[in-house]
Amino acid sequence: MKLTPDNNRADLLFLYYVFSSEEQQDYVRQHAIQTGVPHTNLGILRDTPFLLPTIEEQRAIAYILGTLDDKIELNRRMNETLEAMARALFQSWFVDFDPVRAKAAARREHPRWTAPRSAAPPCPPSPPKSLPSSPTPSPPPPSATFPKTGLLRRLIA
Repeated sequence: MKLTPDNNRADLLFLYYVFSSEEQQDYVRQHAIQTGVPHTNLGILRDTPFLLPTIEEQRAIAYILGTLDDKIELNRRMNETLEAMARALFQSWFVDFDPVRAKAAARREHPRWTAPRSAAPPCPPSPPKSLPSSPTPSPPPPSATFPKTGLLRRLIA
């Protein structure tokens, strides 16, 4: 079935979003012909009531909904990519044990990097150093006096 609207009165993308809405889908289902296999016809679609704003508003609404659909699709694809990367990383680390194998290969190629070091004789303890003498500490400043009013009085008292 093909429905061709007047382009001067209705935006095609706007009509797509209107007829994709749950309310319009319910209306079409409720008014479908129930004889045999439920179906609808062009007359039912022509008689479907819905609000039709001005053509400029329709285009603005369709544009916003279209950009939201594009963003949703982009996010879906990014999620698929990230999930694939996470699966590959999990497979590599926890199933194939790639980091363990890489470490073993490095030990085989460069034995000096991982060879046990010979124990060096311990260094003799150094004599304790005396700290430089410091001048006598100055006395602490006199405690400040605060007015004992309001919240502070309740805290100090």
